Parts: sequence; structure tokens; C-alpha cells
Amino acid sequence: MNKKDQSRYASWMYRLIRPFAGVGLRLFYKKIYLSNLDNLPKKGPVIIAANHPTAFLEPCILACFQPRPLHYLVRGDFFKQSIYAFLLKSLHMLPIYRMRDGGYQKVKTNFSTFQKCFEALKAQKAIMILAEGNCIHEKRLRPIRKGTARIALGALEKYPNMSIPIVPVGVNYTFAERARERVMIDFGAPIMAHDYKKLYEENNQKAINQLTDDLRKALEERVVNIHQKADHELCEQLLCLDRSERNEAAGNLIKNDDSYLLAEKQICDWVNQLPSTEKEMLKEKANHYFSALEELDIRDEEVIKSKRSTNFVGLSLGFFPAAIGYLGHLLVHVPAERIALMVKRVEFFSPVRWASYSLLGLLFYLGISIFGILSGYWPFVVLLAFLGWWTIQYGDYYKKWKYETKYHRISDLDKERLSKERMQLKNSISVFQTTQPKV
Repeated sequence: MNKKDQSRYASWMYRLIRPFAGVGLRLFYKKIYLSNLDNLPKKGPVIIAANHPTAFLEPCILACFQPRPLHYLVRGDFFKQSIYAFLLKSLHMLPIYRMRDGGYQKVKTNFSTFQKCFEALKAQKAIMILAEGNCIHEKRLRPIRKGTARIALGALEKYPNMSIPIVPVGVNYTFAERARERVMIDFGAPIMAHDYKKLYEENNQKAINQLTDDLRKALEERVVNIHQKADHELCEQLLCLDRSERNEAAGNLIKNDDSYLLAEKQICDWVNQLPSTEKEMLKEKANHYFSALEELDIRDEEVIKSKRSTNFVGLSLGFFPAAIGYLGHLLVHVPAERIALMVKRVEFFSPVRWASYSLLGLLFYLGISIFGILSGYWPFVVLLAFLGWWTIQYGDYYKKWKYETKYHRISDLDKERLSKERMQLKNSISVFQTTQPKV
């Protein structure tokens, strides 16, 4: 297959897979917040530089929920087997090697990848780079690698008249390892590579360092950052309190709104600058309250919203269609969950689970759709798809009903105790907030 045919095949594969991946993501997440998408140029060359908290969900989400086809730089060790290399290249992915992926001999091949990036930018395409270089499951921006700056300035050196914007993109999850959670993606104002051209001509390394540092600052503004690992549990507890009180708009799975992200970021930024004495006092009260919740197996959400929003009648009416939907998709559920359970690293759990469900679901519906068309039973295929969607919604409803029921079964004394402890914790937060400068 020559290069022209390979390019056509890759474009065809990307367009085929993209809508199915989008459906899978819409079912996997409860809400996806996209904010400031207008900062991404609608045409022309662009580099999208994002942080990297999961194995491969960030590029998939960005590919599906913004209009431009993306070309990605992906860890070179994924390309070891020829079949994987073929599939990845078919989805616009290019290998980038680290020293650990095969030593200097492999790292040298990055020069050809860089050249392909230069050509892609010259062809007015969009390139996505996971700027941290590796994925670790944490709410913190890690050091930014220099590859983004090298590609942008290298392309500018080869094509001096080209304008190359670098768009910093922060990708944040409420719980990256769980399904049916929330994703918050914020697009920052473009950093223009041309602004570093003069410095690059005078001193290559200085320009690369400056651009990398400016990119880091831009990403920090749109990533939830917990500076110290020791503060992670406290931040998650405070985020939980805030989410319980937050009125999240219903409907619109994909929402153009940065308020959710700003609220999460503000809480963690405040904890970061809190003096150690106050922080330890807050940790003690938060741990005491959340230990009580864990002991009773209830959630903070039910404590603050003591009135029921679910009922047994609604649960009963929805049970049978949900059960039929679940049983009708056992050929997808069982193998997908078994594959997910084989994952050892937390960074890969959600990506592999989502990919397994999406791929097996695609094959399943491809098979039954062909059967339905040939047999004339295609309405049952549509009905089964609806019941599958209903099963997911019912699962959310059942989870909420279960925790509300547990809360209403505990004694009035426990309810009063939890309410009092929560109020004391919130009062402590208010006191500390009024005595500290705003972040």
C-alpha cells in the first residue's frame, strides 16, 4: 500500500470509528463539560497540548467532541506488534519513543515522526500532544515535556511563514477510574509559536524552554491541581461536600460550561495555600465526618438533600425493561467486564473498560442489525438499543434510590449527628476561608 492509499485508508477508518466512539463516550459518562471551545481555530494548522491523567481517554474525547480531525503522538511501545501499529496508524496516530522503549536506536526514529508532524501542520492539520509525556492517575499537572515546543518551533524553522497556534487544553475528571462520572475540558487561549521565532533564531534551547514554561502556566490555569499528595484525601472530601450542594443542570450531556471546573479548581487551590495548622485541623474534622458516612454506608449527598428524589414505584416500573435490556446485552457486559478486571494499573481501568464496551457493542449491533434487516425484525434491534440505554439510566436511578433508602433507615439520632458534624465541618471551612487571602 503506497503512502497515498495509506492516507486515504486512515482517513476512512478515522471517520468510521469516530461516531461509534462518540456514542460509547456518551453512554460511559454522565456529563461532559466543554468550555471555551472557540479558542480552537476552525481551520489552519494547530497543536493541541493537553494533560494526561488516563491512558488514552483524553485523545478519544477530544476527537469525538470537537469538529476537527486530530492526529496524535502516542507512546512508541504501543506500536511493537505490527497489527497494533497498523490499527493505530489507521486512526491518525504516530509513535513517539522514550529511552525506555528501546534505547537510543528507537529515540532516533522520533526525527521521522517530527518530520511527519511538520508536514501535517503544513497541510493545515490539527495535531494533539499529551504534553506531560506519561499518564499518572492524579489531580495534578506534572512537568511538561519539551516535545510540544520542539515540534512547533521545528515546523516554524522549516516553514517560516506558517502561523502555528498551540492551544492548551486541561482535561479533568471527577473520578477518572469510574464510569458514569463527569469530565471537564477547558480550551485555553492559543500560544503563538511565531512569538518565539526571534528567540529561537538566537538560542534554540532558550526558546524551547520559554515556550514550554509558558505552556505549563497556561495548562495550570485549566487543570485541577492538588500540589501535595498528602492533601489528596482532604481535597476529595471537600469536593464531595461542594458537589452535594451544587445544582447541576439536567439534560444536555455535552455542555458548554466552565462553572463546574472553576468550582473544583477553586477548592483545591484554596487547600494548596492553607497553612499547615489549619489544614491538619480541617483534615481531622473531615476524616471524622466521612468515616461516619462510611461506617453507615451512606453518602454526603443524602445528608444535605434529606428529601427523597426517587421512589419505589418508579423503581418498580423501570425494573423489567431494565432487566430485559441488561439480559439482552450479556454478550457485551460479561466479556467487557472480564477484560476490565484484567487491568492492573488504575490509569488503564476506565479506558480499557470503555474501549471494551464500545468495541464489543459495535460488533454486537453490527451482527444483530444485519440479522434484523435480513429477517425483517429490525424494529426489535431498535427496541433493544433503547432498552440498553434505559438500563444505564436505570442503574443511575437505582444507585440514588439505594443510598436514599439507606439514609432514611438510619436512626434519627444518627441523622442529627451527621447533620451536626457536617455543619461543624462547613463552619470550619468558612472560618478558614475568611482568615485567608482569596485564591
